[in-house]
Parts: sequence; structure tokens; C-alpha cells
Amino acid sequence: MRECKIDDMLISKLREFRSATPQAVATDLMKFNQISEIDFEMAIVRARKAVDLMLRSVSQQLGIVPGTKPIDQLLVELTRAKGLPPVVERHCRVVKDFGNLAAHGSDTESAIQADSILTISEAFMCAESTMIIARWYCNQIAPQLPDDVPFRVLTGKQVSPAMIDQALAIDAMVYPEQLRGIQSICYSWLDRNPEIYTLLIDPSVEKVIGYINAMPLEPEYYKIVESGKRLDVDFPAKAIRLYDLPDFYFLYFCSIAIDPSYHSTTAFKALYNAFIDKLLDLAQREFYITEILADAVTEEGNRLCQYAGMRSLGETSHNSQIFKATLLPPSLRVTSLKAKKLTIFYQKKYEEFRDLLK
Repeated sequence: MRECKIDDMLISKLREFRSATPQAVATDLMKFNQISEIDFEMAIVRARKAVDLMLRSVSQQLGIVPGTKPIDQLLVELTRAKGLPPVVERHCRVVKDFGNLAAHGSDTESAIQADSILTISEAFMCAESTMIIARWYCNQIAPQLPDDVPFRVLTGKQVSPAMIDQALAIDAMVYPEQLRGIQSICYSWLDRNPEIYTLLIDPSVEKVIGYINAMPLEPEYYKIVESGKRLDVDFPAKAIRLYDLPDFYFLYFCSIAIDPSYHSTTAFKALYNAFIDKLLDLAQREFYITEILADAVTEEGNRLCQYAGMRSLGETSHNSQIFKATLLPPSLRVTSLKAKKLTIFYQKKYEEFRDLLK
């Protein structure tokens, strides 16, 4: 017997939107899947709630004030405004009617109530109708909504080993096995200098969905990376410098990764901006980055380095490309207002420190 559930891919699609309503709808549909085999009446109530959220979102987009209006009234007003395709409107009524029945019971006489008891068949019908409504909503309404569910950024001592495990799970999605982080090594890096990690959290599911590992290296290890003769996955913790004294530092982009299910969202922009903020914060504490290296082990990494204006130093012994840029003086391509702010700051510092850097 097939499962009574909402398509997981549809829930993931809703999660891609950074607006509150798609996120809330995705949560309700996920809960539908969790309880449909245990309590299908409550699952139907969840489906009705998801449809109610979507109808209120559509109403707002059309300038209709939803307030506390019941679904019946919203459907009338949306139909009058031609805000719903006729087929979608009818599927809304299916979920609404069964949802009301599941939540409040039958309004009919007791003699015929036995014929009004909901079964798993009605749950299947609600699941199918809800998916039709949600697919239409994803295609026609959600892309127009503003981003109002911000990602959360964690760094430094806010980062825990459990979060590193979640970052390593992303590695498993995007990197070949030999290029993935090693748990014990990553733990030792975190213990040595937690500032190397910048994590992006999706607050709607409370998990790491992207990260940057950018480590200040001791000069001898920086030269090893620059030579392209060694992978970084097992670098000893002692290779990492501490941000303990005002000084000039060599920075190595060890890894950057985004959960593939967030590739079409604003996740990368949020992570990029957070990292720029970190570089500015470090510089304001007089920890200045002079040079930056990156080992582009994937095609995506290669394109990102080129996009950032980094210069290729050549191929490595493990068939990747080493890229380099400087911040004193700044050579990175300016691609955002935050990056422009960083560039202006470092250009001023370069003029101050020019003699020291010779």
C-alpha cells in the first residue's frame, strides 16, 4: 500500500523560499507526513492549515486584507479577483471541507454521523489536493514574496563540534570522498582556533546549511599550500595561527560549501556577506590579512575563485587549481557593497602600511 504523504521534493522546494509563509507551509506539510499514518484526522487538519496559509498569502499579494476572514470568504474574494485558477479553487474547497470535518466533527444528525467518519481515503484526497495547490503556489506566488526569514550566522566560540558534524554532512554531498573533512582533524582545528569557521544556519530547521573554513596559516604551511604539493584535509592544528596579537596574516580558504538544496536561495549571498563582515571585524581588531590562497578542487570552486578576481598559480599535484589574491593591496573583484567597503578599508590601510610591507 502506498504511503499517504506529501512529496518530499515539494517540501524542499518550499524550503528554498526565504519568506515566512512558504517556510510555515513546508513545516505543516512535513508534520502531515509525520502523523498521517498515526492520526490521519490530525494530518488533514495540518493540510487545511497549510492551505489557509497559502490563501492568506495570495490574498495579501492581490491587495485583499485577509485578517481573520474564514477560508470560505477568502475563496469568494479571490475567485472574484481572479486570483485563483478554478481547478485550484476547487481543490482548496476539498481540503477546507475535510479539514473542518476533521477538526470539528459532523454537523449532521446523529443517525447519519456514522457515514461521516473520515478514513485514510480522505487523507489521501487531501494530500493530493494540497500538493496541487502547493505546486501552483510555488510556481506563481512564492517567487514574488520578499525574503523575510533571515539566515543566522555563527562563528568563533558559538561553533560546536555537533555543528562541525553538520558541516561535514554537507561535505559528503558536494566533495569526493578523498577531499572531505576528517572529523577528528576538524575538531582539533576548531579547538585550536574557532574563528576559522563561519557557519550559516537555517532557523526554520535549526541546522547548518553552509559554511566557510578560512584559516590563518603559519608561513611555512602557507608556502606548502601555495606550492600545490599537499592536500589540506589532514593539516595539523599547529599549522593554524591564533588571532592573538595585532599582526599581518596569511589566510587560506580551506573549504566553502552550501547544502545543494539551498543552491537556488540567498544562502550563498548571506554566507559571503557574513565572511566579509568577519574580515572587517578582524581588521578593526588589527588582525590584517595580507594574502589569500584557495585550492579549487571542484569546478564550482574554480568558477568562484575566478569570479572573485583571484589569480591562478597553476595546477596542483592532486589535479586542482591554486588561486591567490591580496588584501594589502586589495586585488579582489568588488561584487557587492560590503566588498566595496572592505576594499576601501584595506586600500587605506595599505597606504598606511606600505613601508612595513616591503
